[in-house]
Amino acid sequence: MTKYRKKPLVVEAFQWQPSMGAGNGVVLRQIQMSGSESLYAVTTLIGEVPISSGDWIITGAKGERYPCKPDVFEATYAPETGQETLNEGYAEQLEEVRDILIREGIVTAKEVGRHGLRFALKHKFDPEPKRAEKAIR
Repeated sequence: MTKYRKKPLVVEAFQWQPSMGAGNGVVLRQIQMSGSESLYAVTTLIGEVPISSGDWIITGAKGERYPCKPDVFEATYAPETGQETLNEGYAEQLEEVRDILIREGIVTAKEVGRHGLRFALKHKFDPEPKRAEKAIR
């Protein structure tokens, strides 16, 4: 079976509690079940879906809302910091590439340590003579 990685997407979400009630524009209404405690529902693309205390209500990319159980939410989402973060696999690959470039003598550890890998590579492959040549003309 082919594996897929979830695309990075920033969503809005809040953790719902019964004290928040219904009729607030997100949680549609309270559903009374006979012989059991009250349940609440949120309107989704597939209709009304019951929610429980502690469920997260997520607003998706197109404004759609859907509930998510707390354990699934914690495993799938992280607070938005405004800065893109590298996933662990990508960070490990980047470290491996850096180590290979240093080992092969393409960049030095000092260059990478001082300015970062991106800066070191840019200046390695965009040499000064080109800039000096332009200045002479």
